[in-house]
Amino acid sequence: MFHTRKCRDFIPSRIDLELSSLKSKDADDVPRDDERFTWSILKLRPHERLTDSQKRVVRTEFGFTKYVLEIRIRQALEFYTTRRWGLDQEFPRLECLSIDHVTMSEEEINGD
Repeated sequence: MFHTRKCRDFIPSRIDLELSSLKSKDADDVPRDDERFTWSILKLRPHERLTDSQKRVVRTEFGFTKYVLEIRIRQALEFYTTRRWGLDQEFPRLECLSIDHVTMSEEEINGD
């Protein structure tokens, strides 16, 4: 069951317009959220310490179609992806080969 107290970074003012900065400031005065408008491209593969059969299972579980799985997320969500996929654990199933940051195009930003 979902409970707001379990979300440590839950900030009601981001949701409630009565409390938000949109009511007290013009949108032009609010700084641009660069992490929201930047892609993080993570290149992942099964961890090298896994056996071949374990690597096959990981490839199936995560939907690998090539040797390296490339995922694209917003930079602002990089921390959560790292935690959710266990990349920050001592013995992860996946290892991150690289993380590239690419600024979104105006078309991508306006398509939000």
